[in-house]
Amino acid sequence: MKRTTITIASFIVVFVLASNISFADCGISVDFSTLDFGSLTPDGTSSVKSITITKTGTDPITDLTVEGSDWINGLGMPVTQTHWALSDIDYGSMNQLETFSQSIGTDVSQESPAMVHFKLKIPLNQPSGGYTQAITFTSVC
Repeated sequence: MKRTTITIASFIVVFVLASNISFADCGISVDFSTLDFGSLTPDGTSSVKSITITKTGTDPITDLTVEGSDWINGLGMPVTQTHWALSDIDYGSMNQLETFSQSIGTDVSQESPAMVHFKLKIPLNQPSGGYTQAITFTSVC
């Protein structure tokens, strides 16, 4: 069994990410140039931010997973404040991002990339500041 793991950082402050990362055999490419949640107020929910995942390797992918870290800046915020789904739906209907691997449950190919959509809700009493979070995608062949 082969694995490819890609970790990206997401931000609440205004940072712009632009990158494509790919690996051979069990490879995936993750385009996360739009994963910037911007400035949000307490109890506010971000607009949708989407990531495109494309298969770049030659081996068939048997599973694709996503997991995340808690938001950090010294004060912290739970990973579960970030939600994800395969379509742009209401925040409350999306899956909570967790610190353990969750199957995305989709086929990914060069011809049919997967779109993963994220939203973030800030807790009501969350202190202001710049926070970062790592989101990890892993493909298994």
